[in-house]
Amino acid sequence: MSELEVIGRARLFEQLTKEQTERVWQLLTPARKRLYKDDVIVEDGQMVSFCGIVEKGSLAASKLYADGYLSLMLKFAPAYTLGMDIAATKTKVSTYYVSALTDSVVWIFDYDKIAKPGTLPEAERLLIMESLLALVAGENLRKMNKIEILSRKGSRERIMTFLAFESSFYRSSEFDVPYNREEMASFLCLNRSRLSHELSLMRQEGILDYDKNHFKILEEDWVSSDEVKRLADSVINYY
Repeated sequence: MSELEVIGRARLFEQLTKEQTERVWQLLTPARKRLYKDDVIVEDGQMVSFCGIVEKGSLAASKLYADGYLSLMLKFAPAYTLGMDIAATKTKVSTYYVSALTDSVVWIFDYDKIAKPGTLPEAERLLIMESLLALVAGENLRKMNKIEILSRKGSRERIMTFLAFESSFYRSSEFDVPYNREEMASFLCLNRSRLSHELSLMRQEGILDYDKNHFKILEEDWVSSDEVKRLADSVINYY
């Protein structure tokens, strides 16, 4: 798949035609940045005035706490956009890290080229800004959903709430989560062994079944609450 085929799938350009996207992409004069596994592209406390679109690989946004614990916030796959939620703020200061989970390629461009008139044709710029607003709103809703998950006191309650969101998001009792076990444990702020133990018990009890990151909900009462559906539906509207 070519660079522009991946870039064209980015939410920023969803309202543009292929020809418009190609023209806008040239005007943005992006720089291709190659990252190796564990390379950091955004530091906590860094001033960020750029946006990035992932062409290849996988990256993660993580929060490092004072006790040294690293909590996974979000993974970025090809065509995902990063940095906008920071660059769009008044201070432009990041409160988290973004690092490469695998060898990756990210295209970087100046946020002001889409935020301010002058670089892009105004009609296309306004369409991009509409998509940007929806994308940032969606990211905020994802963060609110994580707060909802972490507000659950027990490890099982966190796991069940997380899987309920994923099930409702995909509108299916069978789905793939975007994390391996270590990443899922980090996202849920749980010890990996505790997560694996609890999942094993839930399978023994006939609540769910799984194979690596593929899950199947067998007992669906706990994923059908109106609150879970409402929150998941609100995110679907932006993705």
